[in-house]
Amino acid sequence: MKRFLALLTALTLLLCSLPVLAEDWGDDDDWGDDGWGDDGDWGDDGDWGDDDDWEDEEDVNEVKGRMSSLSGYSQENPQEGDFIYAPLEDGVSCQTLRYVKTNEEVTVPETLGGLVVAAIGSNTFANNTTVEKVILPDTVEMIDNMAFFKCDNLKEVVLPESLEMLGRCCFGGCTSLANIELPANLKVVDEFVFLQCIELRELSFTESLLEVGPNAFCLCMNLEKVTLPTKASVDETAFAQCSPDLKITYLE
Repeated sequence: MKRFLALLTALTLLLCSLPVLAEDWGDDDDWGDDGWGDDGDWGDDGDWGDDDDWEDEEDVNEVKGRMSSLSGYSQENPQEGDFIYAPLEDGVSCQTLRYVKTNEEVTVPETLGGLVVAAIGSNTFANNTTVEKVILPDTVEMIDNMAFFKCDNLKEVVLPESLEMLGRCCFGGCTSLANIELPANLKVVDEFVFLQCIELRELSFTESLLEVGPNAFCLCMNLEKVTLPTKASVDETAFAQCSPDLKITYLE
């Protein structure tokens, strides 16, 4: 059984890492014609019900659209302090690209190069084995794909209330992550976000949550309780390979 789980974990981590390499930001083709697949991904008209459901779908698409623009944007990358960063197309904000130091506790600044830090970019902290705690500023709206991938010793992340989306596998393989309080404005949890976060015990989402992607909590074997809003669209594989004793409750 242990060999099977080890093999399953290795394969899942490989699948998670293939779409986004450390030095590859992808191109438009990676995301489909409209950035997030075809209309079939959302099911037929009956899946969304009344006007409120259509508004939720629009919110999800809007947040995901902003996330995809991060992955597709590239230019010469400047550095300030401990971070390499990239300006975004709006001209007033930026995303982090790499953290270049090895401190155990990191506070991400609100600005880099005079630009507001709006996103923690793909692979910013990936494979960092020394960082134990990261504090994000109130300016961050998105954490991109694999931003904290395989940070083995990461125990705590302080997320801002401004955060709206957690990208694919952003905390995947963070096997020491135990303390994370989810902000009230979080709308989208993408696929494999908490893959193999075996120290997580409890997660509580608010009514703002709209979507939980495939395998979002895959291999979170010690997860005991998750609280979700009833209106959220939760993929049927979101809790794959979790404990059979996991209790899922819904907000009234």
